Amino acid sequence: MTDRIALIAALFERAKAWLASHAPLLAENLAEGASEEQLAKVERQSGFKLPPDLRALWSIHNGQRDELNGFVETLDLFDTKLALAYRTDAYQWIKFHMEMEPSWDQPGITEEEARSEHWLPLAGRDSEFMVVN
Repeated sequence: MTDRIALIAALFERAKAWLASHAPLLAENLAEGASEEQLAKVERQSGFKLPPDLRALWSIHNGQRDELNGFVETLDLFDTKLALAYRTDAYQWIKFHMEMEPSWDQPGITEEEARSEHWLPLAGRDSEFMVVN
């Protein structure tokens, strides 16, 4: 296990310990980790390498077992398959937003990131997404 995966795993274990006493259904709903094949498929189909933290996260928990049991506020944590399935929808939303607001002043988002196609949805429900670049 790499240091990055070990750190993400430790953080997730801490969160799951809290969830076990406050929201046990959320902790129980986390799926097993993604295989190296699943992670490689995302990279092939998206055309870019996964960010290290996202790769580590999916290697520990590849999304949720059941939908409509939001792990990220009301949003469901996507697995690799759902991230690929919703990638175009999420990117279209980003493009629309960039056309309406050509300058992103959001903390942590550079103009280069905003204009790139290297986005993947991490969580979502209906037409609402949490994306990573």
